[in-house]
Amino acid sequence: MVGSQDLRVVGWMLFGMALVLAACSGSNVVPATAPPTFAPTTIVVTITTTTEAPTITTTTQVTTTTVDRVAEIEAILVDLVTRRTLAQVERDEAAYREVFANAGFLNESMIVFEADLFEVLPPLIEVDVLAVLSDSPTCIAVSRQTRMEGRGDGEWFEDTTVLELTALGSWGFSFIGEGWVCDGPHPFSDS
Repeated sequence: MVGSQDLRVVGWMLFGMALVLAACSGSNVVPATAPPTFAPTTIVVTITTTTEAPTITTTTQVTTTTVDRVAEIEAILVDLVTRRTLAQVERDEAAYREVFANAGFLNESMIVFEADLFEVLPPLIEVDVLAVLSDSPTCIAVSRQTRMEGRGDGEWFEDTTVLELTALGSWGFSFIGEGWVCDGPHPFSDS
């Protein structure tokens, strides 16, 4: 059986708990024995984006002659020399005339057309560009050396050659005179 003394102890305990409960819930004061509370945390994430500054491009025209361009010019020359020589061998005046861009140079070259330089087309025609003197979309002037088997014991001969773009859009041989379009003094003249 529970005695009055025991009831008194239980009463005090209940009274103490009521005080603690009242102290914790009735005011905004946190008792010293209460666990710490944390305020809600706000996390701010900053995202930084960058944009590239606009690129400013300037164009400067520079004339250079690359190895590929020299190879292109050599191929044009080999084609023209081969066609001219074949036209001479076959006595095809129309084909001979097609390799010239300048009427004045064509007329002067007709003397060579009549000469018996070759009985057959040489099996080897080589052209080596030594220097590009002028190179534009419509005119090319070069110092070159050419070698053909069957002519001059296959030795190289040097000359300066001018090519002009014809009205048909193909390259042809040219010289100083009417129709000259390369910049600067013509390589065949003293001026």
